[in-house]
Amino acid sequence: MRPGVVRAIVVVLLGAGLLASGDFGHAQPGRPTPRIGVLQWNRCLAQDATLATALARFGHRPGETVELVCRAGEADYGRLSDAAATLVASRVDVIAALTHITAYAASRATRTIPIVMMASGDPVASGLVASLARPGGNVTGLTYYSAELVEKRLQLLKEMVPGLVRVGVLGNPQSDHVFGMYRADAERAAQTLQLQPVKVDASRSADLDGAFDRMTRERVQALLVLTDPALRDEARRIVELAAQHRLPAMYWGPWFVEAGGLAAYGADYDGMVTRAAYYVDRILRGARAADLPVEQPTRFELLINTKTARTLGLSVPPSLLGRADRLLE
Repeated sequence: MRPGVVRAIVVVLLGAGLLASGDFGHAQPGRPTPRIGVLQWNRCLAQDATLATALARFGHRPGETVELVCRAGEADYGRLSDAAATLVASRVDVIAALTHITAYAASRATRTIPIVMMASGDPVASGLVASLARPGGNVTGLTYYSAELVEKRLQLLKEMVPGLVRVGVLGNPQSDHVFGMYRADAERAAQTLQLQPVKVDASRSADLDGAFDRMTRERVQALLVLTDPALRDEARRIVELAAQHRLPAMYWGPWFVEAGGLAAYGADYDGMVTRAAYYVDRILRGARAADLPVEQPTRFELLINTKTARTLGLSVPPSLLGRADRLLE
């Protein structure tokens, strides 16, 4: 996704000209205005209008025909729960919680208000839906998790780093309740690819220096960063540390590569955010979340930063460069 879209995924809801104070839009005299709740992991911002633009295609213009109400967790799980509770109390008609973490928090706050998610973990395993085909509750939307994703990322990393054996696997144990399957996937994938995974944890910014120092001591040759919103917030710092330690790294989101990281492989975030507008529209028009099957993306993107590859002394195979959706300098 483009930097502004990925950084918050749902900051896109706020649109140009909308203030980030929390409530957006106003009721029109004589007619009720639908209220769309926005639950953010970090903060409410008005930086990008991708979803707002998509909503407008369905006749839902933020600030005119719909009101957007945003609450944020300030990158803290406890505060995120509080933000979800206050959003529910504000009597919104639907909640756009377009990350797995925010969807999880929203679902714990309400079993009645419809929730549109964009899950990066397994929504069935985390209890958000009964099944993808029949969600059965108040949550629906999109999920871009598959057990093969981590193996694909490690395979690509192995193609870029000749002789790769020891791989650091950086994750956040605080989000294991949602993303724990990625660790298990990494263990299985490493065994399949004959790699030796080195588990490394970081739950906050202050943990990162120690995590990279440990990888140096453990003679790690490359790095795989697992999905987690706190690590996403530290994208630039992680990329800087990878460069300092001369570690080729594979990420899950393009914002890492745009910050100077080596490569990323993941879903087409722009397309999914746009598709989320469809779910919001259907719900505002009376559809039940329980009856709307959860969709999975069909398009995945490979991004490679060729300048970073040269700096690391890597010669990326031409076949891999040819498969890349975007090459960054």
